[in-house]
Parts: sequence; C-alpha cells; structure tokens
Amino acid sequence: MVHPWRIAQLFIASAQANTLKGTMQIWPEEMADPDFNSGLTIGPALVGAMTASFLFGCAVLQTYGYYRHFPSDPKVLKGLVAALILLTFGHITCIMTWMWSLVVSSFGEPDEITIFSRPRTASVILTPFIAILSQSFFVFRLFRLSHSFSLLLLCAFLSVLNIAGTLVNAAKILDHSLVSSGRLNAPSWLTVLTVACGGACDLIITMGLVYNLRIQQSTSKLPQQALSSQLYRTANLFDKLTLWTIETGLVTSIATLLIIIFYCLMRHTFAWIGAFTVLADVYANTLLAALNSRTAVRKHTFVLENFRRNAPDTTQVPYPEDLLPPDGTLTADVVVSGQASSILSSTKLV
Repeated sequence: MVHPWRIAQLFIASAQANTLKGTMQIWPEEMADPDFNSGLTIGPALVGAMTASFLFGCAVLQTYGYYRHFPSDPKVLKGLVAALILLTFGHITCIMTWMWSLVVSSFGEPDEITIFSRPRTASVILTPFIAILSQSFFVFRLFRLSHSFSLLLLCAFLSVLNIAGTLVNAAKILDHSLVSSGRLNAPSWLTVLTVACGGACDLIITMGLVYNLRIQQSTSKLPQQALSSQLYRTANLFDKLTLWTIETGLVTSIATLLIIIFYCLMRHTFAWIGAFTVLADVYANTLLAALNSRTAVRKHTFVLENFRRNAPDTTQVPYPEDLLPPDGTLTADVVVSGQASSILSSTKLV
C-alpha cells in the first residue's frame, strides 16, 4: 500500500516537471545566452517608443490649439503645420510597427531583435524631414530679425547634410548584401556627423536669435518715468522672450547631444536608438509650442495701448511690416521723450 504522503510527493514532482517543460517552450535556450541583455536592447527602445507616443499626443493637442486660435494665419504656415503633423503621424506609426516586431513577433528569438528593419528605416528617414520643417520656420524668423544671408546659408547647408547622411545610412540598412555579410552598422563617423549637423543647426538658430534679441533690447531706450509705469512690464518682455528662446532652442540641441554620447559610449546597445526615436517628436512639439505661445506674448501689447491713452503726447509707430506675426496687423503707440521706439520684435516665439 502506497502511503498518502508518497502520492503527494509524486503529484508535486509531476507538476514541477510539466511547469519546467512549459517554461522551456516559452523561454528557449537562446534567451539564456549571457550575451543577450534585454535591459540594454528592448528596454531603451520601449522607453523611447513610449516617450515618443506621449509627445505625439502633445503634438496633436497643440495642432488642434493652433488651428483653433490662429485661423487667419497664412496658408503656407498652415500647410507647414499640416505637413509636420502628418509626417509625425507616419513616424510614430513606423515606431509602433517596429516595436510590435521587436517585442511580440521576435519574442523568444534574440537573433531576430534588430534595428535593421523596414519600419525602423522609414522612421529614420522621416526624422530629418520633420527636423527641417521645424528648423525652416526658425531660420526664417532669424533671417527676418538679423537679415544675415550667411546664417541662412549655413543653416541650410547643415540641414542638407543631415538629410543626405540619413539617406545614406538608410540605404546601407536596406542593402541586404550588407545584412547577410554581417556588416550591419553604418560608418560611425557618418552617423555622428549626421546627428551633429542637426544639433549644430539648432544651436546656431538659438544663439542667433538670442544675440539679435539682446541687440534689439539695447537699442530700445526707455525714459525713467516710463520704467515706473505699466510700460516697464513690456520692457521686461525682452527678457521673457530670450528665456523662451533658450528653453525651446536648447531642447533639440540637448537631445542630439545625448544621442551622440550614447552612440559613442554604448554603440552596441539600443540606448542611442531610444533617444533618437524621440527626436522627431521633440522637433514637432518645439515648432507647435513656438506658434501657440504667440497668444501669451500678445497679451503684453495691451500695456502699450494703456500707456498711450494716458500719455500727453504720443507718436504712432506702425509695427514693422517684416516683423508682423502671421495672423494680423498690429500698431503700437509708445512715448519715449518725443522719440518712438519699437518694443516688440520678431523672435522664435512670436
């Protein structure tokens, strides 16, 4: 007669064997490969995709706010925003498709986990085009403010290098002969140069806007009695615009710097891929935030009108035509000891 406790031991052993067998079917031997580290491959890619999805949602909300608050903007600017959000939608679609193949389709097969896939390549190609749409708006503002053709040509040259390098990298990724031979990675100098060109262009735009904005501030002389009135708040608008320019301009520069650092130090992981995945959505939100922030900036123009009504002697000065915001004509009346001086000027956020 078999003792009951012996029957219980046999039952537990059988259950453990079945569980182990099922586990081996779910997690094959390849997943036990010590060279495979999901924390440095799937992890960064997943975090980057989730962050990009969140930023895309922010871009959609900002696009809705733009078309609602600025219905009279020029068709060119509206078309720019429409093209930007459509390209961003295509980018996030490619990212989600790649993540599905990375997390679901390639589950249990580490050899199938790669960045060299068609959806991933498509997202890489879309990134510089989204960047150049955003940069073109800011370059145009910089040119209107500085009237410098050299800065315009320099930024255009860097943007062209960014797109050209990206297309070359994409062509290498799609070359099946390179994949089959194991030479998967594009030249490191080309990847670094491509990303660095975009970051350098952003940095030049930011520094140029800040420099010209400070010049505009130094040439606007306000009387001491005006500084104690409501016009003082408008004078401080220069400082606020400068701060906004630095905040929005350095975001993309810091993002590109992180990509370069991760690529140089952790090239054989997906850390730099996760940062690169977010870059396109950062560019989109930067442009949309700059356009929508014009509403907050224009609230300060009412200070000028209040000061004009209480002034004994006023001189009307039309808002410079080349610095007009896209959605209307604005005039400002300012009294500066018999001299009129423009307070507001075109910036990255106006």
